[in-house]
Amino acid sequence: MRKNRVFPSIKLSLIVFLLATGQCQSYVYAACNDKPAPRVNWSNCDKAGLNLASADLTEATLTGINLSGANLTGAQMARVDLSFAKLEKANFSRVWMNKAILIAAKANSANFSGAYLQKTRFARAQLNQTVFIRAHLKGANFYQSQLKQANFSAADLQQSDFEQANLTRAVFSHAKMLNAVLTGARLLSANFQAAMLDKAVFDGSNCRYTDFSHASLAQASFRDARIEESIFKQAVLKGTIWSNYKRCSSDSIGVCE
Repeated sequence: MRKNRVFPSIKLSLIVFLLATGQCQSYVYAACNDKPAPRVNWSNCDKAGLNLASADLTEATLTGINLSGANLTGAQMARVDLSFAKLEKANFSRVWMNKAILIAAKANSANFSGAYLQKTRFARAQLNQTVFIRAHLKGANFYQSQLKQANFSAADLQQSDFEQANLTRAVFSHAKMLNAVLTGARLLSANFQAAMLDKAVFDGSNCRYTDFSHASLAQASFRDARIEESIFKQAVLKGTIWSNYKRCSSDSIGVCE
């Protein structure tokens, strides 16, 4: 009789201990039928085409979710995890998504116009033809992302990281990119017209046929970059470090002197 009393009490104590220390988290599963709410777990759920405009999904777990074609205009999505998610042609315009995780997400042709994406991580994501017009992307990370023909016109990209990203024919006209890192990036035929690129780093990047017309490149760096056929018409090159490590004079405009 004593034996039967001891073991149930031990089991109960163990369960209480695990719950108290958070060690039962691995047993929490996605509930695809749950309504949109902060911290909802929709991992690997199919929500394609769903209307989630203005929904509150703060800190939601959305890894592997399918949101292709969904409408999330104005949604609250700070610190969500969208790693490996399918987001093709989804509408994230004016969404609040600071410090979110979109690592390896597939978001080709998605719309992030006017979205708040500060310090969001897009590493290795597929973002070809995606729109980021006037988006707030200060400190965002696009390491090794595919961004062919993406549109960042007038976006705030200060201190953003595009190291080794593919930005072929991407548009950055009038973007604010102070201290941005584009080391080793592929920038063939990209458009940086009138962009603010002071102290930006283009070291080792491929900038052939890239248009920097009227851009501000003061103290930017192009060490070992390929800038053949690049266009620097009326670009500010004050103190810019050229591909041959030469520092341009303080009055260099359009040509590194």
